[in-house]
Amino acid sequence: MAASERNERPHTRRSRLSRRVVAVGAALAAAAVTTVACGTEDEPLPSIGYMIDNTVTSYNANTVDGAASGARQSLARVLPGFGYVGPAGRVVADTDIGIATEVPGEQLTVQYRLSPGSVYSDGVPMSCDDLVLTWAAASGRFTAPDESGAETDLFDAALHGGYSDIERIDCAPGSKDATVVFRSGRGDTDWRALFGATELMPSHVAARASGVSDLVGVLSGGDVESVRPIAQFWNTGWTLTPGALDPSLLPSSGPYRIESYTVEEGLVLVANERWWGNPPGTDRIVVWPRGTAAQTAAEEGQVQVVDTADGALGHTSALGETVETTTVVSRNLEQLVLATNGVFENPAARRALASCVPRQQLFDELGAATDGAQSGQVGSRLLPVDSPLYPLVIGPSERFGAVDLDAARANVKRRGRSGSRCGSGIRHRTSAAGAPSS
Repeated sequence: MAASERNERPHTRRSRLSRRVVAVGAALAAAAVTTVACGTEDEPLPSIGYMIDNTVTSYNANTVDGAASGARQSLARVLPGFGYVGPAGRVVADTDIGIATEVPGEQLTVQYRLSPGSVYSDGVPMSCDDLVLTWAAASGRFTAPDESGAETDLFDAALHGGYSDIERIDCAPGSKDATVVFRSGRGDTDWRALFGATELMPSHVAARASGVSDLVGVLSGGDVESVRPIAQFWNTGWTLTPGALDPSLLPSSGPYRIESYTVEEGLVLVANERWWGNPPGTDRIVVWPRGTAAQTAAEEGQVQVVDTADGALGHTSALGETVETTTVVSRNLEQLVLATNGVFENPAARRALASCVPRQQLFDELGAATDGAQSGQVGSRLLPVDSPLYPLVIGPSERFGAVDLDAARANVKRRGRSGSRCGSGIRHRTSAAGAPSS
């Protein structure tokens, strides 16, 4: 559990499926199951069956529903970005898409330059408009009263961290260049993870579908009503329903594009003919999410890889005896991220709850223990436990290592409330998105 108070920078913590940080210290395990039918360098495998333990319900992995689905697993090479999370858990720059460079100065400023040849599979060039749409959707800057009168984000974004710290994006519509300027004093040490894989959506599709001619102008302004149709499409317009796809809404910016999606045949990804980078290693990938005929596909030998949490799928037996199963402790973590408004606006309230979370108990019940692996409670959300700097940064989190009811009561008193309800009353579960709830 990476426990920090978030007093100075409450919005820089990011919650994403590709790098889940575990506030409760539950190490995840992934089981990779492969058959012996492999391609060679001279004769690559023409098709790969890839089974995942989740549904794929949206092309937009950035909405709450999309993030809770297997969209990031399935579409990372359909909608790539300026970076992706590598095997070691660190962000790796994807220079096929473009280059991001920090500009010296008092305010954090990053220059993004898209590859000159970057183009969507429908022939429309990628542009800084795509970055503006990503920022606007995740910034939290567009709100309006809902039916109850409460202020609600127009965009149903699953993450805000980092994007909410951006002051503006200088973008000439259609340009390959964008200058991202962060608010004074809000420099994000994790800025390289912004605009990553599956986060850059085709802005020209959103503009066309919402009837907006100047998307950058509208999103850079403050007129909420002008933004509303863009947000409505962004929230629900990229829904993926087996047997009911509209290809015009699904242009790809990566080496693969969606060809079809049915219950019987799975989610079929094929090589993108307009891809400008290194060619894909195989021409066809069939993703078998939950809700498709994955079990039948496995029994018929159409599945070569199963990517899932250990024990989450029972399909390995259907693959027969000619499989190799490997279980490894993931470098991913899970994290409880507390809001900085409402009941948790006061830092003392956040510290009170942190003092109540039984981190070791949660790991003992839900974590994965593997011989030789460094798994358990984690004291930093930025550094892996095998980093030589790790012992130097974990001090602030150590006070939340065990349940401390006295500390919780003291923080509740500082907040001006009485009583403390902690300990055995807290229950933990893992949601469909992999985020712990209590």
